[in-house]
Amino acid sequence: MVDKVQKIWLDGELVDWDEAKVHILTHSLHYGLGGFEGIRAYKRADGKSYVFRLTEHIDRLFDTCKLALLQPKFSREQISAACLDTLRANNMAEGYLRPWGSTRRTTRCARRSSAGSGGRTSARTR
Repeated sequence: MVDKVQKIWLDGELVDWDEAKVHILTHSLHYGLGGFEGIRAYKRADGKSYVFRLTEHIDRLFDTCKLALLQPKFSREQISAACLDTLRANNMAEGYLRPWGSTRRTTRCARRSSAGSGGRTSARTR
């Protein structure tokens, strides 16, 4: 179950949760064609928040899109920034990001989740 948050990054902008809609005839819904990742952000003992291996996750998302012959609408840098912007917009010190790329959309959403163990990190959120 996904916990409701305030904002979702959808097609290049942060939109309210209730306004983030994907049309029922979206290609990836009908044919299951798309790429996705699951990325964790952790609040560390030093009080700062870090996204675990953000660059590697985004590279893997783009590799998946390439293998599926999908052309992402946004650059790696824009997607990475969207991950951080989404966490900040929802005042989330930690959480789970779900980037998704399909033939028509690149969608980013986040949900609140409980703390997990840390690890090597690559992006600071605060």
